Amino acid sequence: GNRVHVGIDPAGSVIIELDDAISAHSVAAMLRTLERPCTPELLIRRASAAGLADDEIRTLLDGLTAAGRTITGGEADTSSASPDPTEFRIQIHGQGPLSDLLGASLRAQGLHVQRTMRRRADGSLDTVDTRLVILSDFLVHDPRVVFALTRARIPHLLVRARDGVGIVGPLVLPGLSS
Repeated sequence: GNRVHVGIDPAGSVIIELDDAISAHSVAAMLRTLERPCTPELLIRRASAAGLADDEIRTLLDGLTAAGRTITGGEADTSSASPDPTEFRIQIHGQGPLSDLLGASLRAQGLHVQRTMRRRADGSLDTVDTRLVILSDFLVHDPRVVFALTRARIPHLLVRARDGVGIVGPLVLPGLSS
């Protein structure tokens, strides 16, 4: 069928059945724009551009709301809807082509990226004001580095390549996922 699956948790995910005339790809792209809060008017414009009729937009919103996948205006924190990308500091720890490409790509998005290749004697990294550390270019990172990041409660993401295939994850959110 022609459908879009929203979410990965079976308890809270929503499957949206679409008419054959509507592009599931366009609807999925429109839904991805909702990662940041927007006004109902903007949502309606985006949904119309994706090929949804007014009644389909209402059905879509009702289904997402019933599944707990939306927030109302009173709940939305629009002050953080569009954070300044230069305030989100990312550190890439690694030395190789993968960390080079990651750094260039993230900088091209306007993000502040710092590169490190060596750790301190205690295994930690210089992570002052860092919001995310990307550990790259190694299949397994020094456990002292990973422990120091977890102890400092700094989110970190492993990114590596094996046999020509990119592997992203896990994303570790200390205190939440570790």
